[in-house]
Amino acid sequence: HPDKVLPLVEVIFSSLVTGGARIDVSSQLTNGDGGANLLPSVTKHLKSSKGEVRGCAWRTLVVMAQLSGSGGFRSAELVTKAITDALTAGGAGGLTTSDLRSGGYAALEGMARHILSTMNANESSLREEDMAAVGKLADGALTALASCLPKDKAGGAAATADSAAPVAKEAGMNALLAWMQVSKRVRSTGERKGGYDKALDHLAEPTAKYTAKDGEFRFRIGCLLAPPSSTYLSTVAGLEGGTATGGEGFVESVLVDLIEKKEIARGLESIVDAAIKKHASSDAVPQIDGALAIYLLVLYRSARPSKGAALPAAAAKAVAA
Repeated sequence: HPDKVLPLVEVIFSSLVTGGARIDVSSQLTNGDGGANLLPSVTKHLKSSKGEVRGCAWRTLVVMAQLSGSGGFRSAELVTKAITDALTAGGAGGLTTSDLRSGGYAALEGMARHILSTMNANESSLREEDMAAVGKLADGALTALASCLPKDKAGGAAATADSAAPVAKEAGMNALLAWMQVSKRVRSTGERKGGYDKALDHLAEPTAKYTAKDGEFRFRIGCLLAPPSSTYLSTVAGLEGGTATGGEGFVESVLVDLIEKKEIARGLESIVDAAIKKHASSDAVPQIDGALAIYLLVLYRSARPSKGAALPAAAAKAVAA
């Protein structure tokens, strides 16, 4: 029975991770070569009607992914692919509601954190084929996330049932940003593939189609600057909770891509103009979107001084004030 067996599986794999076991369980995740086919047996519980079972399932997937031997990523490859397939599948085989997707998002974030940590610890010994595999994973994960995230709204059942459980919209953005960090790491030069570009589209969309009432500009850009807390990951062996950020350099590099590749500068200027007009008619309501837009324009100018781009007149006036 999953209520009893799944927690035991999580404990066993977690003890291997915390004990520093350098074993590769990838051969046991599928039924190839006589494997135990553990991966589909766990993944299917992401669709459970019980939040506790779903939570146990996504945590187990993250700890399984960490067991790839010495610095490898084979288990992470298999687990990540299984989750992205479940996120993008329709009907009974897919994670078709926000509550179900929240576990998939949390697992993907955990996977990305594990990969980043492994790359940091083994940077000098990673093989080209390892980096190519990770780049392909990032491409697939970002494509799936960019496709699913627009379906999720703020809040959700997880937020009211368990404050430590992942909430779809926030966990999804954390996963997107974490995989963007992975993509940046494996492709520090050259053109990035479609997944990263789709992630940029997701961040840029509310700037091009700005509507103050939907809050999407504030949410997506706000997450880039200050990601939501990932306390739900603190219960996963081998990972830490809290807030995962790529640092100031990551934020600046994404902003440069947004302005130079997605051309959001004009949209930011329009948001500043709208905020100034609203402030002129009523200064009782803080114009947070306008402040965010000004900050991005100033940050870009600081990051790319060689471009010589002057602040728009409205933004310069607001900064001077």
